Amino acid sequence: MKTLSIQLTEQQHDFFTRLAKADNRRLSDFSLLILAEGLQFYFAEQIISVPKQDDDYTEEEKAQRAKNDEIRNQPDFHQLDYAQMEERGWKGVSECFSNRPPGEDFVDNLSKSIRAQACE
Repeated sequence: MKTLSIQLTEQQHDFFTRLAKADNRRLSDFSLLILAEGLQFYFAEQIISVPKQDDDYTEEEKAQRAKNDEIRNQPDFHQLDYAQMEERGWKGVSECFSNRPPGEDFVDNLSKSIRAQACE
């Protein structure tokens, strides 16, 4: 586990702590819930993409990327239309996580995982 810390004034910290207590939550759990909810609200109408790192790709995506590289390295690749590329096995692999369709909303998934941690 990693730690995320933020700077608050004495008064902000006091009110935040009192909010947690009023909601019958430990401060750490309350902070996680606020972070989870804040992520969902902040990105509700804002589209964001985050580049994937090598270890973010699934085994299936890694295999498809290798197949796409083979196709891309064929001498006639630049003369192919998309249908011909697909006939040879080409499938697009997203290089980013995004919160817009198609695909899974990574912000929503992150928010749910943080919320689950707070409610364990």
